[in-house]
Amino acid sequence: METLAGRTAVASPPAPPAPPASVATARALARVEAGKLLRSPVLVGGGLFSLLPGLGFWNPSVVFDLRLTAIGIAITFFPLAAAVLIASNLATLRSRRHGTDQLYESLPSPAAARTGGHLLAVTAVAAFASGLAVLLVAGQALLADTLGSPNVAEMAVGPLLVAGAGALGVLLARWVPTPAAAPVACVAIAVFQMSTTDTALLTGGWRTLGFWTYPGDLPVELLPDRRPGWHVAYLVGLVAMAAVGTLVAHGLRRPLVVAGAVALSVAAGSAWVQSRPPSAAGWAAANALLERPGDHQACEERDGTTYCAYPAYRSLVPNWAKPVSGVRRAVPAGAWPADLDVTQRVTSSDRRWVADHVLAGVLPALPAVDAALPDDGHLHPAMGWGTERTDDLTLALAAASRAVGLPMVPDPAGASCDASGQGRAVVALWLAGQATGRAGDALRTLASAQEVSAGRARFLVVLQHDTPPGVAWGAVEVGHALELLRRPADEVRGALAADWEGLAGPGTTTVAVATRLGLAPAADGPPATDVHGEATRYGAGTEVRIGDRCP
Repeated sequence: METLAGRTAVASPPAPPAPPASVATARALARVEAGKLLRSPVLVGGGLFSLLPGLGFWNPSVVFDLRLTAIGIAITFFPLAAAVLIASNLATLRSRRHGTDQLYESLPSPAAARTGGHLLAVTAVAAFASGLAVLLVAGQALLADTLGSPNVAEMAVGPLLVAGAGALGVLLARWVPTPAAAPVACVAIAVFQMSTTDTALLTGGWRTLGFWTYPGDLPVELLPDRRPGWHVAYLVGLVAMAAVGTLVAHGLRRPLVVAGAVALSVAAGSAWVQSRPPSAAGWAAANALLERPGDHQACEERDGTTYCAYPAYRSLVPNWAKPVSGVRRAVPAGAWPADLDVTQRVTSSDRRWVADHVLAGVLPALPAVDAALPDDGHLHPAMGWGTERTDDLTLALAAASRAVGLPMVPDPAGASCDASGQGRAVVALWLAGQATGRAGDALRTLASAQEVSAGRARFLVVLQHDTPPGVAWGAVEVGHALELLRRPADEVRGALAADWEGLAGPGTTTVAVATRLGLAPAADGPPATDVHGEATRYGAGTEVRIGDRCP
């Protein structure tokens, strides 16, 4: 402390030490290179390829499982990752292409600082990818019906892929200084990634060594011992290894050796942990969900019907209740089956792309790819629910079929029974079509797509979650049901309440129903297309065979 002219001067605190010149240079270069990367035509194109598929996650007509969204969103980042790999490689090779390497060597900042700047620039693209992942998931949660909660570790995979690709682009530029290296690396990565998504690896752990771990088209509940946190650590270790390997090109120094050892330990350790095959206890717990669903489901009652669902799917109950309640309101009270409940099941459509031999040993209770729903008198929605498809219609048709005494599942030989000529088929089709607006729209759309309403097909087939239905609906009955849907619903409900047995009884013919309800007579002559007795493909390639007359 010093005294000057009666005033006391206090010494100023020392200024913080300035960062090393090389670090300051890397930061300054990173700010410039980050802007160039984000404006790169290659990266903009890759970003669009990543964004456009992601917009499908915002479809307001589908109920999305946010757990699956968090897993699947990473694959939309592959085009962006490929783009940043190429763009960062070209940016790092810019001085070589322009012939300015010797000029840069005359500057006081070392070459390692320039390399560090390119590596830091990649973090801007990774930050953009992180924001995009959050935007897509949040947009889906806000704009569409959803169930479950997203896993943050699963969401982090996409941005880490982008960061790793950018670091790899810089590494290739320093060790293999040719623009051809980046496209070759993209192809090699694609081949490696595809090899790890083979469903034959589903019961092992090696598939987790891929950059994105494929869930195998199975519900999340049936994937035991999935370790997303360890996979994130694995990717972080690989990104760090790429960054250290890039800087090693400018000389091996002790800090790099330490950082490289840590990165290698993280990558190798997490790879070992996550590559352990699922435990027998994990598969047993998953199999218990299939064998004893009642022990693992929560139930609630709505409008006199009991709905049971796995905990993560309870938000689907209102979606199930709409078509079921819509049918029930139109059925006379005494005619509704008192024991009709709605219980969720894993169906064959929930594993349609996984071969039987892969899971037969670990999930013996899993339905086969061609298995029908159980014939126990209850309604069984699958694990997913897409209201833009025919889910409303299939559930409503199953409820209506049970109400009029038609089967809800195929016969033991796997054939759908022939309901043509039976008046109760007209009643069931109308009950289902009026249950909800989507059910009616789906019925009209399917009748048009299968050319039933145009009179060129004999049967209408409505798949139940991509599995064969219990009933094949005759073209005449479909036509009468569509005509009834054009009438006021209260008028038809009143007619059913007044003469339910006469209209929905098993012995009532279609002609009798048409006469009692004043429907226009059917056109003479059979339709041109008759698939009776044949195995015909519908929807996603599902084979349906039309069997004998419905009992």
